[in-house]
Amino acid sequence: MSVQRAWTRLVWAVALVGLAVYAAVMLNAEPESGLNSFFSLWVYQGLVVFAVVIAGSRAIAVTRDRVAWTVVTVSLAGSAFAEIYYAAVEPEAYPSVADFAWIAFYPVVYVGIVLLLRRRARSIAGALWLDGITAALGAAALGAAVLVELVLRSTEGSLSTVATNLAYPLGDVLLLSAVFGVFSLTGWRPGRRWLVLGLGVLATAVADAVYLFQASAGTYTEGTVLDVLWPASMLFIAGAAWMDERDERGFAVEGRPLLAVPATCALVSIGVLVYDHFRHVNLLAVVLATATLLMIVSVASMTACLVMRCGFCRR
Repeated sequence: MSVQRAWTRLVWAVALVGLAVYAAVMLNAEPESGLNSFFSLWVYQGLVVFAVVIAGSRAIAVTRDRVAWTVVTVSLAGSAFAEIYYAAVEPEAYPSVADFAWIAFYPVVYVGIVLLLRRRARSIAGALWLDGITAALGAAALGAAVLVELVLRSTEGSLSTVATNLAYPLGDVLLLSAVFGVFSLTGWRPGRRWLVLGLGVLATAVADAVYLFQASAGTYTEGTVLDVLWPASMLFIAGAAWMDERDERGFAVEGRPLLAVPATCALVSIGVLVYDHFRHVNLLAVVLATATLLMIVSVASMTACLVMRCGFCRR
């Protein structure tokens, strides 16, 4: 067994066992018990820091995609710093230094995703790029209609407070659009690395969304599944660095249901615009939904022109 494969197995074993033990304690221990306090502070921080070690070791040990994984490591390190700072200082001001570090996580990890995709970009056909952009716009429209709208309706206070609260769902929308775009580019067969990375991003978005709903309703409490989703998201994003790349093939359009992506995105966008007719949603969601439909119309127009041109040439 190679050293790299042994390290990969060790990383995943420690991450999954640690996460499972943490989840079991947080979901079953008494909220005010010493065991709960120890795990919510020290074990939580340990899992977060371990995620930084996982991604950082990949950037150091392997030259391939080193820049991309270095960027991902920086994003995870910023999030880990925010967690430790918030736990140690417990700042009363909002937004605090921790909020700026948490918010920075979203655009930085997005850059890492783009850098990972760049290496395979040469094999992407034009039709796949259009599908990817359409999927990204559709996911962003849905995210803006749900997450951003929730913050806009429940946030009050100063401009800095509103802007900070909005930054989190906007970051989720950014990452979700990137992941759905990449998944569409791969024909919804992303391979293990992109699948694990996507699960990490999805866990972040789900945790943020549930927190937003609970915070707006005044029902948020510690010691729930949310306390598991946040470290899980970081561990999955970091663990993707050590996933086997043997299933990473070039992108292929043959055999794919080419109408599935535009049809689904069209339904999502139409749903957002119809909902806006009865209950007003934010401008960003409307713009993204409209852009999605315009992209679908453009793709359909280009496809029709190609069909007509091919038919003319055969004559």
